[in-house]
Amino acid sequence: IFVSQLSTVDHAPIEEPLLHTITPVQSANTEQEINDIQQLQTDISLLRTQCAQLDEANRAWKDFHQNQLELFRDKLQDWIPLDINSNLEQMTQQILAHITQIRNDRNFIFQNDNQSDSSTIDSLQKQLANYQYNESMLAQNLEQLNQKLLDVYKQCEEFRDNNAQLILSKQQVDKQLEEREKQINEYQLLTNQN
Repeated sequence: IFVSQLSTVDHAPIEEPLLHTITPVQSANTEQEINDIQQLQTDISLLRTQCAQLDEANRAWKDFHQNQLELFRDKLQDWIPLDINSNLEQMTQQILAHITQIRNDRNFIFQNDNQSDSSTIDSLQKQLANYQYNESMLAQNLEQLNQKLLDVYKQCEEFRDNNAQLILSKQQVDKQLEEREKQINEYQLLTNQN
């Protein structure tokens, strides 16, 4: 911005002061001139400070811009091969070229895939039919196994019920045996005493 502004400034020829001319000194003007010179010196000092600040800000901006450019390049480096010395405009061109190449490659692959798609679709349909047949067979087998498992479960339940009845019957028989043994023992005692 500053360079373009400087190039548009009119450069009028500088008049050189006459060296041998003596200007009369006026005391009222001298004090005013001293104040003007001091003000000009202050303004020049202020302008120098502002120029230094602008130079520092410009350097900081350039460093920031370069850092952002490097970060951008690093993030894209794995996806798009970029020249290390590229500026932003060159990187943009490289990215566009890479995207165009990807698009062209994709279109080429898509065109080639369309030719083999019908045979692939036929093959996939056959595989799907085989899978569906196998799935129906497996479903039938699973249903048969579930029925057998249910039958075995029912048999186990019946066995438990029968086993419980047998245990009760055994307990009753054991109880009856004990009572008979008692009766026999009592009878023997009575017969032995008589």
